[in-house]
Amino acid sequence: MNMLAALNFNPNLQRILMNSKLLDIIPGGFSIATDVSCETIIHNPVTANFLRIEPYGLFSHSAKVPPPVKVYQKGKFIPAEDMPIEQAAWYGKETVGCELEFVWEDGISKIARWNASPLRNENGIICGCIATMEDITDVVQMTRELQRHEVHLEEMVHERTDALQKSEERFAKVFLNNPQALSIYRSSDFRLLEANYQFSRALNVLPEELIGKSPIELGLPESEFSILMDVLEKQESIHNLEICYLKGNAKKVSVFLSAEHIQLNGEECILVSSSNITEMKKMQDDIARLDRLNLVVKMAAGIAHEIRNPMTAVRGYLQLLEKKPEFEYYGNTLELMISEIDRANSIITEYLSLARNAPTDSTSININDILSNLYPLLEAEAYNQSKQVVFLAGDTPDILMSSKEITQMILNLARNGLDAMREQGTLTIRTYTKDEQVVLAVQDEGIGIPQENLEKLGIPFFTTKENGTGLGLASSYSIIERHKGKIEVESGPAGTIFFVYFPIQVS
Repeated sequence: MNMLAALNFNPNLQRILMNSKLLDIIPGGFSIATDVSCETIIHNPVTANFLRIEPYGLFSHSAKVPPPVKVYQKGKFIPAEDMPIEQAAWYGKETVGCELEFVWEDGISKIARWNASPLRNENGIICGCIATMEDITDVVQMTRELQRHEVHLEEMVHERTDALQKSEERFAKVFLNNPQALSIYRSSDFRLLEANYQFSRALNVLPEELIGKSPIELGLPESEFSILMDVLEKQESIHNLEICYLKGNAKKVSVFLSAEHIQLNGEECILVSSSNITEMKKMQDDIARLDRLNLVVKMAAGIAHEIRNPMTAVRGYLQLLEKKPEFEYYGNTLELMISEIDRANSIITEYLSLARNAPTDSTSININDILSNLYPLLEAEAYNQSKQVVFLAGDTPDILMSSKEITQMILNLARNGLDAMREQGTLTIRTYTKDEQVVLAVQDEGIGIPQENLEKLGIPFFTTKENGTGLGLASSYSIIERHKGKIEVESGPAGTIFFVYFPIQVS
């Protein structure tokens, strides 16, 4: 039994409903089309309020003069014949939950959810339509606002994620390709998380082999690491902390180290930057050595000649006394005095050589020729000490040099090498060409030079020999400098190598 049959079966109920205010008080919207034309549709107060008309007023899209409103479904315009009431009255179609948006000419927009069903007479013929309506404008607008917020938030998240990703990419590029050695350590255990190319090149290790290691495992001495940790505990960052460590064959490496606390993937980390200042320190040491040498040169120029003159007079008188019969008993003593004066004179001669500014008697000569002439003398000296000398001559061009001074320099380096070795040791002298330079390498098999003494090499009067003057190496450094060359020293437990580099003059 449908509603119409129920009303016809209960006339009293039909009369009661007609005389009641049910349509006035029900909370939902209610509309009735009184005929199938749908030109006359009556709306209860709820629906009338939604449609912006008087209660029980007429409002129909099928009227001869349609209302000033357009209806849309999901943004698409809906003509009168597709409206739920018309669909029910004309085609007998029932509609449930159809959302429609009404837009008036003054810009006001409202949204409702409609249900519609045809009305039939006792013969089952459609005679009208009944519809209900629920105003969901506030809900939909709130939903749309939330959706707009969600879209806005998604856009913000996307923008910030994109910006963060770009920032991380820029940081990665700057980090990996930075000319300084950069590394990132985890604060909790100070294990390496990331390292750039310069850092791996400095250690001569592949980047993937460095990950997870501590600074000590990477070669930093424990004493320097303790200093680093102490400074980090006392302050947030480190700027240009100078540390030193030994690399390879006891070669001293000096670096400036800076460190900052950073956050990486939500984890507390430390970004470490290090700059190798070994060459800068070497230049500073060379400048200091040259300053000391310059001071010695000035002293040499000022007093050496004055010392030599009275010594020459004393030597002459000692020779005269040596020839007199009454001094025959003191002959050995006088001879010893004369030899000591000669020794002092040779020291002064060597001391004065430091004051020269340019090589003497420079000619174009091959260093192998100088070594070939010296080899018998060096071989004899080595033989007398139960040692041996090996000469390995490479292909070297003629260069402009003073044969006398280079001979003296080679003798000084070779004799130092022989003195540094025990019996059966071998002194190896090599020559070769490298990077437009003629290289002389003098290698001994001694116990090496202590690190603290390496920095003092070439300083006049610095010596570790009991009877040495400390002028041999100082003189050699001066000779090399006058020839616009340079000297490098590598020393370790297996021995010491002096590398002397002479530039090849290009015509």
